[in-house]
Amino acid sequence: MGAYLAKPKTQKVSEEGGEEGRTITCFGAASMQGWRQTMEDAHIATPSLRTASPAAAKTLEELAQSGSRECKEALPAFAQDMSLYAVFDGHASNAVSCWVSDHYTKVFLDRLEQIEADAKKGVSPAGLAESLSRQLPDESIFSLRNAVLCEALQQSFLDVDEQMKREDNRQELKKYFEQGQLEQRDNETYIQRYLNDGGDVRLVEMDGQKYLQFVPRTSEDEEDGEGASREKAEGDGQDETEKEATAKEEASGAVNGEEKRTAEAETVNKLTRLNSTKIEEEDSEKKPESEEEKDTEKEKEEETEKEEEDKAGERPLFAHPSTPEGSGATAVVVLVVGGEDPVIITANAGDSRGVICRGGKAFPLSHDHKPTNPDEKKRIVAAGGYVTNGRVDGNLNLSRAVGDLFYKQTKELPAKAQRITAFPDVRITRITPEDEFVIIACDGIWDGKSNQEAVDFVREKLQAAGNVTSATLKQVCEDLCDECLAEDPLQSEGHGCDNMTCLIVELSSCLKSAATATADARITLYGGCEDKYLGRDENQFESDNDE
Repeated sequence: MGAYLAKPKTQKVSEEGGEEGRTITCFGAASMQGWRQTMEDAHIATPSLRTASPAAAKTLEELAQSGSRECKEALPAFAQDMSLYAVFDGHASNAVSCWVSDHYTKVFLDRLEQIEADAKKGVSPAGLAESLSRQLPDESIFSLRNAVLCEALQQSFLDVDEQMKREDNRQELKKYFEQGQLEQRDNETYIQRYLNDGGDVRLVEMDGQKYLQFVPRTSEDEEDGEGASREKAEGDGQDETEKEATAKEEASGAVNGEEKRTAEAETVNKLTRLNSTKIEEEDSEKKPESEEEKDTEKEKEEETEKEEEDKAGERPLFAHPSTPEGSGATAVVVLVVGGEDPVIITANAGDSRGVICRGGKAFPLSHDHKPTNPDEKKRIVAAGGYVTNGRVDGNLNLSRAVGDLFYKQTKELPAKAQRITAFPDVRITRITPEDEFVIIACDGIWDGKSNQEAVDFVREKLQAAGNVTSATLKQVCEDLCDECLAEDPLQSEGHGCDNMTCLIVELSSCLKSAATATADARITLYGGCEDKYLGRDENQFESDNDE
């Protein structure tokens, strides 16, 4: 609970965009910090890549050449576009999520341009042959255009990790982190408020893990305190010797009680510090020259040590949360592709999620990557890691993410085989006339709503509104955040206490009119792997038999 505030921050950062008849999608988005001490979510909402980037416009034009001339002439220009939406849920800090939200679009477009250029030279996307080798019911879903886009999404996640290793980007990550820490200062935590209200906190150990146990102040405690006060006021018939002995005991008890309170306060401070890293402030006063020389020598020694560690492929046991080693983020990216065969392509690493409403029914576009998932666990163990209490090496409770480079340093293994990998699952589905909207959100939303519950909530709100605009979508996103927020972290056992970010993307009528797929259109995994887990409840994989 040290990671929670005394009161939730319910102010929303919201936006809207896109317009029917001008873009292929419109959207609403809302983010809320909630009970967390910092906001670590970030997102992207771009209803038109063509207008957002000249480079994207050129690439889209070249990709569109594969379509028939008749269809291209029949479609309005705006319909031959792409929309890009994404949610990044940070952990350890906001550094990686903020950096990725600012840079991902360019990283993706750069990779898309390269793969499209290779395709022109006759080099097929790597995952295309793998996909076709699975003898899919509908192989036409992987046209060259779609395969190029799927491959670009997949490779761009790995590109993000490589980009963050650069020194200039490390400095940028540090700035995001420092800004996030400034917002955290002077916040009263849930633990502090609980103690001020007369409760108690104990540190207990179970199954090798340490937990905080909250002990409320009971009515009996209050009565005992009142009874002791009455006895003291009325007197108890003790003789002087007894009174003297009692006084000594009370004095000793008072000292011990004070020591206990001091120890409790120190424990709370330590526990609070575990969940919030303070910024190291520069001393405003000029240091003596001798101290400056010592600092310079120390910095040189640290740089030398770091270089030696880099050469040896080693890192400290715990990386700082301002670095890409010590911070990470889930990533779910949804690409809505217009043209004569409109599709939705989703790339996901982690437990943020995309869900489409198709005729009122929720269809998942991604599945959560948890360490207890059999294939994820197999990869983690093969890379030298272990899973305990549902966490990788007893720490991270997800098995794929961008960043977290601390877990990606086994040099003899490729990026997709590391304990934590950024390699995403990429899935594609044709748009159907039954498709209504897509919800893209972090686990702060999905912890409070199942896929179908979220779709039902949004659909009911939109139907009640009547004429749906981007402003309507924004309001429903805000309502969904409020709906999922817990009243009290202790009572909800942590559910509904996370940061919350939600995007609702409405598909334009031109997309659905161009669609030729039926309502049972498949959601197909790109690449050579069998799609074992889409639509399955991850809880069924949880087990006490951790390795």
